[in-house]
Amino acid sequence: MNKFREKFIKINYDLTNSSRKDKLEHAIELWCYYANIPQEIKAKIDDTKNILSITFKAQNITTTTSYSNKGLVAKFLIPKIKNMDIITYAIIALLAIGIAYVIYQLNQPEDNADFSEWSEDRVFQKQQQNQKYCLILAIDPSKSGFLQNIKESDNFIRNESICENLFLATNYLWIGKESEDISLQKIDQYYKVKDENKKNFDVYIVEIILDEYISGFEKDVKKTKRLEAFEKLINHKITMSERLSFEACSDLYSI
Repeated sequence: MNKFREKFIKINYDLTNSSRKDKLEHAIELWCYYANIPQEIKAKIDDTKNILSITFKAQNITTTTSYSNKGLVAKFLIPKIKNMDIITYAIIALLAIGIAYVIYQLNQPEDNADFSEWSEDRVFQKQQQNQKYCLILAIDPSKSGFLQNIKESDNFIRNESICENLFLATNYLWIGKESEDISLQKIDQYYKVKDENKKNFDVYIVEIILDEYISGFEKDVKKTKRLEAFEKLINHKITMSERLSFEACSDLYSI
């Protein structure tokens, strides 16, 4: 309810400070924007807003209606807003979207008419769209000279030869959702190596954040498919650790 109240107040503020004359149209647009109303519902709003606009005018709702007569709901939602015309537009716009949703649902095949299932699907799809992935590579220090070229390119992989060098220098790797436990920050804080303790099997850890999942970085993948996956890293940005002990690879798998 707090988020709804915040958006309600925000919409009223935007309407009050807008120079647009089509307040009802504007209020509908604002609700659609702030509430992430899906396109399927937006398409049905035209079926309702004209009727509501006529009803709105027919009822002759004006600022002559006192605040005290608006009831407890209005008092709870909008305790400090005095422009009742603007508030009414916001409420009617919300009603228009609600009716549009009902129209949309009534026109769906029966097996798709369950709101909870539709809602869960939309939440899942949105989560998938926003999901980023984390690729962790353990680089052999003896083959890490090319990393300096990446640093000189603002930490971006700029060409295919760098992708190939990454492939040839990587001994262990891991790919997963960004929110999971493995990350460069967590690895880096435990396994730093002092100069006097350097060993031949130390590693550099490279982290690459991916906007979408790249197939080919899973366990037990053929080398040709693995190389194809590395080639898709071009124009991605890397973050690189200091020299770390081999224990940093404990959660990674062999390439």
